[in-house]
Formats: sequence, structure tokens, C-alpha cells
Amino acid sequence: MKKYSIFFTAALFMALSIGFNACKEESEQTVTTIYYSLVFDSKGGSSVETQKIAAGKSGEEPEDPVKNDDSGQNYFGGWYTDEGFTYKYDFTTPLTKDTILYNRWLSIPEGSFLVTFESNCDTDIENQIVEEGKCASKPEEALTKDGYAFCHWQLSGSDEEFDFENTAITATTELEAKWNHSGIYEANFEDSSLYCMNVYESLEADSESGAW
Repeated sequence: MKKYSIFFTAALFMALSIGFNACKEESEQTVTTIYYSLVFDSKGGSSVETQKIAAGKSGEEPEDPVKNDDSGQNYFGGWYTDEGFTYKYDFTTPLTKDTILYNRWLSIPEGSFLVTFESNCDTDIENQIVEEGKCASKPEEALTKDGYAFCHWQLSGSDEEFDFENTAITATTELEAKWNHSGIYEANFEDSSLYCMNVYESLEADSESGAW
């Protein structure tokens, strides 16, 4: 009788193991990730690669397409969810279906130039179309970046603060944000250039004194 009991227990254990593994395999097979396509219609501009995004995740904003022609319609105006350019797309939106985005080309009138702003942070600054000989407007948006303090706007490749009030625009102009590390010194200056100067002088003084 004992022999049969052992045999029955072993058989039951084996059956349960087989059943558990079968359920596990079936469960693993049924868990599939759904992906959606984020398609970019550049409207005659340079090609932008389609993104495959897992459901519930958001896509990444691609580099701006370019368009070289004689029409003047070569100013990238953003990605929209409709061809009437009513709804600008928010790239933090989770994807729940296949989505097509449409690029809007804006005109640069003859005698005017494009002024672009690279913030080097999460805040996008709207580009400006400025009439030749006129000055660009200084962006009013407050820029923030973890571990850094915003100093000023400067020409791309330069370290000098751009003078918005006295610099006439005579060509396509690229401006970029200047940032300094702010983790060592905490301060609040209304004049951003003064802030940068104080941070620099403080770091220099610490270096000379052997503080770091």
C-alpha cells in the first residue's frame, strides 16, 4: 500500500509540474507588446524616419527637416496632427494608435532673415523672422536646466553675449543659450551676466585658495 501511495504522489507532482509549465508558457506567449507607427510627412523636405513606439509610450522629436528650393517656403514651422495645421503635436503624448504628423513650411519674405534659438534645454524658443536691418526680440521665456544657471544668448560658436537692442540682423542668425554650472554656488541675480561673472570669480577664488 505504501508503494502505491508513493507512486500516486510522484505522479500527482509530475502532473502538477507539467500543468504549471504549460500555463506559464501559455502566459508568456500571450503577453505581446503592441507597437504603433509615428510617421513624419515632411511635405517635400528631407526625409524623416518613421518611429516604432510601444503603446502608451511617447515618440522622440526628430531633427528639423530642410528644404532647398527657390520658393522661399523653407522655414520649418513645426509638426502638426492635421494637414490644415490646426493642432501642433506634443511629443510627450503617449501613442495609442498609428499617427501621421505633417510638417508646416513657413515663408521667409524677401528682405527678411530667420533667427533661430537653441536653448540646450527642454524649453523650445520660437524662431523669429526679422526684417533686414531690424533687431531680433530677446526671448522672454525663463530657461531652467538642472545643475546649471542660464547666463545669456550668444551667437553660435561665440562666447560673447548677444546684444539684442543694438545688433541689426543682416543674415540668417543662429543663437544659442550659454549655461554655467550652478551646483557649487547658490545665488539669485537679476542680471544674468552678473551671475555668470560671480560664479566664475567664486570658482577662481576657490582654486587659488586651494578650496578644491
